[in-house]
Amino acid sequence: MLAAAAIAGCMVFPASSPWNQRVDGAPPRPGSDAMVHAVGLDDPVHPDFGSGGIGIPFQIVARNAKKPETRERRLEQFVELLASGGSLH
Repeated sequence: MLAAAAIAGCMVFPASSPWNQRVDGAPPRPGSDAMVHAVGLDDPVHPDFGSGGIGIPFQIVARNAKKPETRERRLEQFVELLASGGSLH
């Protein structure tokens, strides 16, 4: 088993995840040669973390950042409050 990856101290996957398993001794997956040839046998790997709508999107947020569903729920509560005649003050 490999050491589990972490970003800013946060585990990316649990240590038991298949993404943290060694594969260097595993047999090739059936059909993998066709995948390699489709990508390009001699082409270099290019992980594309570009911006502007291209690449693999990712975002790092603080541990205490509110989840989108929490913000959405709070917004719904605020709208209900105003619809019922309530106020913030």
